[in-house]
Amino acid sequence: MKHLAFLACAILLSSDAGFALAQTREQLRAEGEFIRAVIRALDAKDCKLAIRLIDKRQADLRLQAQERTQGKSMRDGIKSDGDLRYLAAQMEGLTNRRAIMARECR
Repeated sequence: MKHLAFLACAILLSSDAGFALAQTREQLRAEGEFIRAVIRALDAKDCKLAIRLIDKRQADLRLQAQERTQGKSMRDGIKSDGDLRYLAAQMEGLTNRRAIMARECR
């Protein structure tokens, strides 16, 4: 139950940051899908699945950041490094969530 309260708080904070910084609806949609999937995994008491979901989301964000730094996504409306800051903040948050999940799942 404690991890659900933490996750709800993290969701609120990340959604506020997401609405302020996200440049595309795709980023917000992906974040929402990820959060719903993690909550379902936690409700099913499947910590390993939750950690795998976090790892997959981190890999997706890392790939997006690499594409943006290489200029492949400039045609997709990426006009500032605000998107890179958004992705970096999301990856940092996921790293923290994963560490907490790993501790609680032992």
